[in-house]
Amino acid sequence: MHNFKLKGAPGSKSGDQLYREFKQFEQDILIEDRRAAEFQKKMILIILGLCIGLFIATLTMFL
Repeated sequence: MHNFKLKGAPGSKSGDQLYREFKQFEQDILIEDRRAAEFQKKMILIILGLCIGLFIATLTMFL
């Protein structure tokens, strides 16, 4: 039986540093998701407003 020890390559990052970078990356993704959701909400409201406006304009044409 061999007793292998895992070592990083010379110049590689430690586990703690990789974990911190991963957590920072995760936070960045969450922030981006939140921004995308807000943008999507605004777009839906704008499209809904345009549809309602078009509907009212069509109604007033026929009345």
